[in-house]
Amino acid sequence: MRRDFIPVEKIEAMASAAARCLDPELFEKGRQHYRKGRVEYARVFGPRIYAQVSDIIDGKKYIVQLHIDSFPLSTCTCARKHLCEHIAAVLIHHCGDGLQPDTVSPGFDVPALE
Repeated sequence: MRRDFIPVEKIEAMASAAARCLDPELFEKGRQHYRKGRVEYARVFGPRIYAQVSDIIDGKKYIVQLHIDSFPLSTCTCARKHLCEHIAAVLIHHCGDGLQPDTVSPGFDVPALE
């Protein structure tokens, strides 16, 4: 997948917003989804990332809309609907596995884009 559609500044802003919005426990669940390859599809279309994430526990597939310019508006089709582990998994998919929920700031070091 090409990730070069999102400017570094927008990735930094999105990661910073996630640090303020996402519960650290949900963030870690999202990291596990990411590490287990559960982000099955992710594409950037305009100001959003559309993705499909398969849940670790029940195997259901959920659709995520991650808002690049306004992270708190991101949605998921799971029961939680907003700011869930599936959204975190898609965020990590784009920002890199080194992202930490409590240490992200607007000037964090973004991994090289592929």
